[in-house]
Amino acid sequence: MAIDLAVLRTELRVHLGYESDGTDDLSNDDADLLLNRAFWALLNKFNFREEECSIEFTVDEDEDFISLPTLFESMRKLSILNSDTNKWTPLVRADIQEFERVANDDDSAKGAPENYFREGTGIRLYSKAGGGPDATYTLRIKYRVTLADLGTSNTTLVIPDVWHELVLMGGHWRGLHRLRDYESAREVRNVQIGEINSTVEVEGKEEVDSPLAGIEIPSELTQI
Repeated sequence: MAIDLAVLRTELRVHLGYESDGTDDLSNDDADLLLNRAFWALLNKFNFREEECSIEFTVDEDEDFISLPTLFESMRKLSILNSDTNKWTPLVRADIQEFERVANDDDSAKGAPENYFREGTGIRLYSKAGGGPDATYTLRIKYRVTLADLGTSNTTLVIPDVWHELVLMGGHWRGLHRLRDYESAREVRNVQIGEINSTVEVEGKEEVDSPLAGIEIPSELTQI
């Protein structure tokens, strides 16, 4: 069963030595900040299935720049549909040096998008010859979204339940750090890292590309 925000706040206060309803000691806003910082840290280090999203869209002739979707966090893959074979082909991502070397505004360089370059708040498409699209094409983008923060309008974490305690632990050691109890903060943080390692390394819930049930573990977190 998921742990909602009210329970997380109560647990955090108790862990820090306060009364469960001691909002004078730790207000809801302060508790939410500590918990969200812990949540953000996990989202920054791990890829959760709940972040994954996919949409299809079309680009018209000469439409070589597309804006990123709302709540975009990071790109996973961009593909183009071959209307003759109905097969999807991934576009190749280029860095700025390659893009500047190949980019060509001449009409003769237009063609089916084969490459893309991440630019600002969007994606720049270009053909093999460096030009924009020469017709209308269907593309599919797979990306990760930014999950909503905990707060009054969002009281439940959408990541797997086993990670909710790890969010609480992250809020706990951050609270101890705020109280300048640095030794206790380090101890709790080490326990959190140990729980992360023991949780994900033995899980085999799905047959997916990652053997860790949708979670990729940074190498620096495999040891304390």
